[in-house]
Amino acid sequence: MPREKIIKETAEPDPAQNTEKKFQDQLEEWADGIVNSISYDRLKIWKNVFFHPTATLSEQMKYPSVSRGAKDVFMASVPSLLLGLIGLMVMLGFLALYGSFIALLLIILSPVLGVLGIVGIIIGVILFLVLYLASPIKSWFIYSAIQFILAKILGGTGDFRTHAYLTALAEAGNGWVASLLAVLSLVPCVGWILRPVAMLVGFYSIFLNFKAIKIAHGLDTPRAAAVVLIPIVISTAAFIFLFLAFYFGIFSLAFLGPMIGVMASKP
Repeated sequence: MPREKIIKETAEPDPAQNTEKKFQDQLEEWADGIVNSISYDRLKIWKNVFFHPTATLSEQMKYPSVSRGAKDVFMASVPSLLLGLIGLMVMLGFLALYGSFIALLLIILSPVLGVLGIVGIIIGVILFLVLYLASPIKSWFIYSAIQFILAKILGGTGDFRTHAYLTALAEAGNGWVASLLAVLSLVPCVGWILRPVAMLVGFYSIFLNFKAIKIAHGLDTPRAAAVVLIPIVISTAAFIFLFLAFYFGIFSLAFLGPMIGVMASKP
């Protein structure tokens, strides 16, 4: 083959790679437009974590902070939390109405019990809302602690502050995109179109978590993957076990009555 042809072939970029790069660049341009329209400084870091995880997480290792990570996780989840709160408010309103009716009956029988019932309803609603709003932070912290223990067992060198902060950034980097998709899904017919995209974003969150673990602890690919996948496998297996136990338990109870009736009718 002539030397000029070899040079020409090596100099020409792969069309598939160009298409992929242009698509990613276009997505990042759209993301930059959203980020620039919202005056929140952390949003740019989350965007960079989503599009450039290795470089961004490596840079953010200089600023480890558990409290900062908790705030990032919460703020990235705010749109999704507010959407979920709409449905919860309907349920809480029904329960509060039912509880208030019971409390009024108690007031007629005993004013003290009625007042205590109303106070209990108010405290219960407040506690439920606090726990609901804190659920992203609680889930992140517990999951992060489990992963930290596994990383240390497998030879990880990072401290908990760095580990928690980077995993929080990974979660926030994915969370703001998931929240955006959740808001867009409210548009009629758009939700069905975005479902496959939301599933891909969910799988991508595992990759971001893997990157955070690998960078925080200096682990090789197999061990970092084990830290990420072991809790997922265990939690999935536990869910399947509990579901099957509940399903077969209900199934057994459905036939328990007739079986007892048949056995009792026998002489």
